[in-house]
Amino acid sequence: MKAERDLGFGPRSRTSSARASREAEAAPRRGEREATLVRRRRVQKVRRIAVPAVIGVIACAALIGWQSGAIADMVGRVSKQINTQAIKTGLVIDEVAVSGLQRLSRADILEAVAVPPGTPIFAVDIDEIRTRVAMIGWVKSVVVARELPNHLRVQITERKPIAIWQQQGLLALIDDEGAVITTAGLAEFADLPQVVGVGAERAAARLAPILRAEPDLYRHMQAAVRVADRRWDVVFKNGVRVRLPDGGEALAWRRLAQLQSQHRILEREIQIVDLRQPDRLILRLTAEEVHRRKLEAAAGVKGGRV
Repeated sequence: MKAERDLGFGPRSRTSSARASREAEAAPRRGEREATLVRRRRVQKVRRIAVPAVIGVIACAALIGWQSGAIADMVGRVSKQINTQAIKTGLVIDEVAVSGLQRLSRADILEAVAVPPGTPIFAVDIDEIRTRVAMIGWVKSVVVARELPNHLRVQITERKPIAIWQQQGLLALIDDEGAVITTAGLAEFADLPQVVGVGAERAAARLAPILRAEPDLYRHMQAAVRVADRRWDVVFKNGVRVRLPDGGEALAWRRLAQLQSQHRILEREIQIVDLRQPDRLILRLTAEEVHRRKLEAAAGVKGGRV
């Protein structure tokens, strides 16, 4: 046994030989893996340098091409081919569906849409149509959409008039946002309150329902005048002016309705009714009534109805 171990034929010698054999076989594989890692690192390094450079070259080429008109021409040719194919496959506008109309007519909208039948559906500029339709005074908002294969849908939301605004001698119908709807055909809206002055168009939305809450006063109104863009004076058809407070307009308006119901205050010889102070009523007589009372006082006659 000793001789066998000494000669290298024992068990320990065989184990060492097997290990050596495995290591010899593994050595080439380790070499291959290391070589692969080295190549990958080189590729990654090249990519980090080359990719931005390539992108830069492409961007420069695109810019030069765009400035020279080459890309624009290419886009134009592609668009033309798409429209040609759309016509061949029946993807053309044959109906414009309009909804949400109240005062506007379908003809008003179609004139603004300006898309004739047979137009390739993909050639329609949705944003441009939306802009044109939105320019109509009665239009508050608009939604325009394609509906394949051959419909164009236009959904309208119209403005709701609340008052007639007078500014610098001009009259205009306005909505609750103060937007001018139209300056034509205002006789149709004679039942709406007339508001006057700078800022009146913006503040009218809050005032209008307050005024309408007292029908007996509302039907005798001529105009509501904005004062310093802070408060309102209400002028009646007989010339009486009522000064409302800055805040608390509804309460003051109800108070005036009670005074009218109980004392017919608007039918007396009064020029101004001042309701700006909730605990006080201030009246100013007309010039004629002041003159009459002076004459009566001079003659020693009691008179006057106020």
